[in-house]
Amino acid sequence: MNVEHAINLIRTNAKDCDLAVLAYCESERLSLKVFCNQVALAVAAAFLANRIDYDYGDDVMNYLMGFMTSEFFLRRNENTVPEPAWSICHAFDRGEYWMKNVDLPSEVPSEKYTRPALTKLLSGHIDITVNLEPKNIVQPTPSLAAYIKATS
Repeated sequence: MNVEHAINLIRTNAKDCDLAVLAYCESERLSLKVFCNQVALAVAAAFLANRIDYDYGDDVMNYLMGFMTSEFFLRRNENTVPEPAWSICHAFDRGEYWMKNVDLPSEVPSEKYTRPALTKLLSGHIDITVNLEPKNIVQPTPSLAAYIKATS
């Protein structure tokens, strides 16, 4: 498995996502913090390279932010959230809203706020090359049981 597969798990297993992520981390021998950072960095790099659109990246980051603030995650990580994943989530979050009396009607918040913030955040992470083009995204996993069976 690879980070593209992990991102697809997030996008296609909303009901059982936390369990699928845990199973993925166990199979790859990753800590939850490493998983979050890998996913966040991969999505940010793909967005900056225009391989995914803002909505795709924002969907993944919204899940990741919720996951990192869940009791499930925090109990296992001494009540801390990993960086740069946390900052990347906030950069995507900032692109969700057009601010009345601040942004011009022609401005796109994700381009005005998210892209520059990610460029700055990723300046120290240069070797991120994850291909998240639609043709490389695996088909949705039918269920957590099928996922666990397939990866056992």
